[in-house]
Formats: sequence, C-alpha cells, structure tokens
Amino acid sequence: MNKTSWTFPNVVHDPALTIGEKASMRMREATPVDDWAEKYFVLSKAYVNPGKYIPHQWQREVLDSVRHYNQVYLQAPVQTGKSLLGEIMAMYAIDTWSLNGMFVYANEKTVKKVFKFRIREAITSIPQLSQYWSGREDDLTISNLELRNCLWGVASAENKNDLASFPAGFVYGSEVSKYRPKDFNPIDMMRGRQQAYLERGIYKRVLESSPLDEGDIFHQEIYKSGTIIVTPHVRCPHCHDWQELTDGQIIDMTGTKDSGALRRKKEASVQYECIECHQEITEKQRVRILNKVVWAAQEIDQVGFKQKAELISPTGTVERDPKDYEAICFNWNRLITPAYKFYECLARFFESRRSTRKLRVYTNEDMARFWKTKKGKQSGDDLKDKATGYYQHGDQASVPEGVIVTTVGIDTQDTGFYYVVRGYGPNMETWLIKEDFIECSKKREIYKNKDEVLRLFERELLPYVTDTIRFGFIDRGGHRADIVDYLVEKIPWLHAYIGATRINPKEDFVKESTTAAHFMGQTQLLSEEVADYMEGEKWHLPIDVGDEYLKQVIAQYYIDEEDKDGQPVRRWVCEHEDHMRDCENYNFAAAFFLHLDKSLYSADGVGRVKKYFALRKDKAESQKVKAAAEPKKERVKETAPAQTRSPMGSRRRWSK
Repeated sequence: MNKTSWTFPNVVHDPALTIGEKASMRMREATPVDDWAEKYFVLSKAYVNPGKYIPHQWQREVLDSVRHYNQVYLQAPVQTGKSLLGEIMAMYAIDTWSLNGMFVYANEKTVKKVFKFRIREAITSIPQLSQYWSGREDDLTISNLELRNCLWGVASAENKNDLASFPAGFVYGSEVSKYRPKDFNPIDMMRGRQQAYLERGIYKRVLESSPLDEGDIFHQEIYKSGTIIVTPHVRCPHCHDWQELTDGQIIDMTGTKDSGALRRKKEASVQYECIECHQEITEKQRVRILNKVVWAAQEIDQVGFKQKAELISPTGTVERDPKDYEAICFNWNRLITPAYKFYECLARFFESRRSTRKLRVYTNEDMARFWKTKKGKQSGDDLKDKATGYYQHGDQASVPEGVIVTTVGIDTQDTGFYYVVRGYGPNMETWLIKEDFIECSKKREIYKNKDEVLRLFERELLPYVTDTIRFGFIDRGGHRADIVDYLVEKIPWLHAYIGATRINPKEDFVKESTTAAHFMGQTQLLSEEVADYMEGEKWHLPIDVGDEYLKQVIAQYYIDEEDKDGQPVRRWVCEHEDHMRDCENYNFAAAFFLHLDKSLYSADGVGRVKKYFALRKDKAESQKVKAAAEPKKERVKETAPAQTRSPMGSRRRWSK
C-alpha cells in the first residue's frame, strides 16, 4: 500500500501578524464567561469593592448566557451589579471573539464618567485586555477605542451620530429605560449597527436597566415573542419547594405597619413565610439557600406575551434549549442580596405606600418591576358619588369636622383665577372646602391695577381660608407674572409655583428654587397622586360641588397610542380646560411640601400639627392687636410655617 507524505512550507507573513491578528485566528476552547471573569477581571476603584472579581453563584449563569443567546436583557434593581455584569460580557467579547462593539449609555455625562473610571481603567490595567492596546492615547478615546484585534466606541443614547458611527457585532446598552426617544429610537439604531453581523449570525446584544414604566422602550424590547423571562429560585430549607423570594411573603409581626417600629426591632419584627409550607425562612437560612440559585421561567399570561412555567428538578436543573429563544431576560429583585434584610424591605414598602411616587420608586428600584400606570379618563359620575355630608355654599356651608390643616391651590388665567381650598385630617383624609373662579380679566382696565386684584382676592377668596392655613401655591407659569408676584408679596402664606419641564420620580414633588423667588413642582407626578386619591376612600367632595369642577378635575390622564413605527406608547394628556385639576395638583404640592403625608399618619404627628397651628393663630391675633395700636408699617413676607426664614427648613418642624 502506497503512503503519501506531505511537507508543508513555513509561511512567513510580511509584515508580521499583530498580537490581535494572531489571537483572532487561534482556535481556542470556549471559556465560560464567569470563569474568564474570575480569572482575569479586576474591579477598579469606581466599584464599591475594588479588587479581584469573584462572582456570586447566582451571577454565573447570567454571565455565561451571552455565549448561548444572541440577546441578553438584565432587569434588576439599582446597585445590584447589573452594569458590572454587562460590562464584563463586553470585555469578554473583546478578548474572546474579537468583535467590533459599542458601549451605549443614557447621556453624555454618564458616557464621560464611565469611560474614564471603568472602561479605560479596565483596558489599561487588566493584562488580558491591555495586550490589545497599542499604548497610544489616541487609540483610547471615547469615540475611538482602537484595539489591536477590534474597534469599539462609547456612545450616548441621546446622540444619533454617536449611534451611527460604525458596524458593531456586540452592543451593550446601559439603563435602557432612561433612554428618551426623540426623532429616533436608540435601540433601533443599535440594531441597525448590527445588520452586517445579523446576516452572518454572529451578533450579540446586551441591554440592562432598572425598570420604569410598562410600555417604555425597555419593556417593549423584553416583552416580545421569542424572549424567555427567568427569575431566581431558591429551595425552602423545610419543604424543599423551589420558589422566588418576594416581598409578598414578608409578614409584619409587630402589627403596626410602621417602618420605624420595624427598624427598631430589626429581625424580630418580621417573618418570611415559605409560599408552600408556610414555615419561617430566617435570615441565616436565606444566606445558605442563596448559594444554590436556579434561574427558571414563571408563567406569564398577559396581552401580547405568554410563557409557560419551567419545571425545576429536585437536583436543581431546568430543561431549556437556547436555540428555542431569540433572547433571555434575567429579572431579579433586591432580596437576592443578603445585606437587604427582610425587615428593611417591608419598612421601605410601608414608607412608600402613602405616596404613588414613592411606591413607584420602590417598585422600580427595589423589586425591579415595571410600574403599571393607570390609563384612561376617570368618571365624573363616580366622583359625584363622593359628594356627601357637607356644603361649600350658602347658609349650610361648613368646614368638615376632621379638617386639621387647609391649603390653597390657584391656577392663573388671563380671564381670572381658578382656586380650590382643600382640608386635610388624620391619615391624609382630605375634603374639598371651596372651589370657584375669581373673574378679573386682564383686558379690563380696572384689573390692570394690582391693588384692585388684591382687594378682589381679599373679598372673594380669603374669607373662605380658615385660620389654620399657612401655605398655598399660585401658578406663575405663563400668565400675568407681575400680578402673581404682587399677590405673593402681599399674601403671607401664598407662594409662586412653576411646573418643571422634566419629571424625576426620585426627586421631591416640589422644591424651592435656588435662583428665583418661586417653587418648582413636578406637576405630572402630582397629578398622578391626585388621581390615586380621587379613586380612594379618603377623597371627599361637598354635596353642592360644581359640574365645571367635576369636568375639569378629570381632564388629565394617560392614553395608549402607537408611534410612527406602530409600537405602543403611553402619552400624558392635559385637556384645554383642566384648571381645577391643576388647582388640586398645587394643593397636593403644598401638602407634600409640608410633609403632611408623614405627620398626619400618627397621633403624635397630628398633635404637633394642631399645636403648631394653634400657636400660629394666637401669634397672628396678638400681632393684629399690636398692629392696630401702632403706626402702619410695610408688610413683611411670611414664609409659613416658619421656624427659620427658609421654608425648606421650616417644614420639618412638625414632621421629624
């Protein structure tokens, strides 16, 4: 039998291959991402615990998922490592796949910060990555990460040119729910950068964010056919049932529903109950069972998206073929972190349940759930059913017995001023005391005189303001600013209000401007609070409430629409005649600024409020007597309730 031998010549490349070219041609065994991270990745000083990275057990499958799925989504609370996991996947792609790529962040400020302290630091200081850097500073910039084996960029989701820079096989998007599409959709732009790689079937896309609203850009991306959503499951130490740790299983053992009591008694104040056997899972047991987390899908049955629950075997395995899915979403809440105690979780929930804004932040940032915004216009007829027990006009007019504090909200128009006087009692129960319209068109010569407008207020509004009132807001957003400023100067408890152009649920509803003599308020968020109160049992109206009030107070709401690409979007609607709703928004701004939402929920707080206003009334009466006996002096503006000259400091007097 003849044998043939072959002799292969030595091939010499001229010029010689670079390190990156050799690396891209080398056949290597695919290293799991979690093993790669544990072996090579080092956390810079920008992270909470700088130094060698050791992944938690629950993070390992999350990290390695990028090898098996083309699209990976991380839906998680703030400060639980989701951005770290996404950036590690990107660094792994640089070293292992030599793919061109792109980091995308919500805005320019974040781009600069992350590039300096995380991306640049990793490439220059981690040997496994620094081998691909030429050492030239020009090759390591935000717009141009030119490595020996691939090309990367760092982009802002606000900048269309950044996103259209070059083809990218790997795209990592951070805090996607914060992306605000304008004339373009950032995720569509990312998808476009990957088109050439899509055709070759070698693309990867990793998106992470703490969730915000149902229907937002991140929610739309996750809830598509072809995605599987998985959550972390642990095994009960008693019955061995696999289950997810949720806030719904934490029981208040104090019976107070008071966050302060829970934090004082700590672990003794709560009990976490197994969903199956109802036995207690202690904090020590939680630490142990979190060392064996299994990611599995739960059943979801909603319009536009359905998935079946996955079965977890007794040994902790799940039968799932990645080829059956286009994307996987890992969704975890803060209870996956042992440092976040059961009692702290329940305390935060109790703190948040009195305010839609706070509950929204808790839902998004602790439980990592999308916020379901109420949509559609409320019913005026339903509101009229709340009109019982007292009157606002005529001989029968009265202030309900439960009222402790009253506020005023005034909406400014060219034709006059709409106003609502609202009272508050224990547990933030609230009554409409008086609603009306002060007609004084600016076209009339008499009302160009500021003193005439003031006299009109003194005659038509001030008699209905009880002695307890010490705070109110009047709209200064676009009408008759000079008149508003004069009224604010002359009426001690009245303050100018301007609506903020952008909303941020993390910030206060209203805060004093540091540059001008007015307050800035988040009117849309306040209006959502008003909507919730109007549907509850604590919102009361007088029997003779006006039809115009009922029409206008429901004139702000959400509706669902489709954008130009046919995707569902949620839009906030303000009808033209919505003045009474704005008056209520300003009233709630005053209530929240005074911390009534905290003070009125405890007997001590109610007592402090009553005592405070009793003292204010006595002081006002004594000043009135003194003023009558002295020569007339210039009126001094009162920043009530006043402990110092700063309303920001004074409002804490009874709320501590």
